Amino acid sequence: VAQRVNSTMLRCQTPSLNLTHDRTEWVGVMNERYLISNLYPVEVYARSRFLSIEPKLGYVTGGTKVTLTFNNILFSSNLMCQFGDDIPTGANSHKSYIIPRSFLLEVTCITPQYYVSGPITVKLLSDGHSIAAGVFEFINRPQILQIFPSN
Repeated sequence: VAQRVNSTMLRCQTPSLNLTHDRTEWVGVMNERYLISNLYPVEVYARSRFLSIEPKLGYVTGGTKVTLTFNNILFSSNLMCQFGDDIPTGANSHKSYIIPRSFLLEVTCITPQYYVSGPITVKLLSDGHSIAAGVFEFINRPQILQIFPSN
């Protein structure tokens, strides 16, 4: 989709692509029937994807150190983790690995105290914008109710 800005500029919006890897697309301008410009290469990057979370669960009391792994994170700054609808918390550390055609990012976050058990969405935010998400499960701490024999 293209919108004319002025006599020398068009504003273009790419169609939604569900890419699993990066690729080059060629872009040109057409009138009703003919290509009326040169074709130009445009690099299209695959969407950021959540790959794994370790550990996959932690106690509702919080404090679990969680490592999230993502790929295709090309641009990121001010990384934060958001557990459910809680206020985002800063990512304590992150490591990046460049593998041909795939950029891996590991982020370590500490879980907040959560008041209900069950699965929740964990989002990785860059400058306040969600760039990838996965699932983490909060569980209640086990309780020892009785010990037998008592002596």
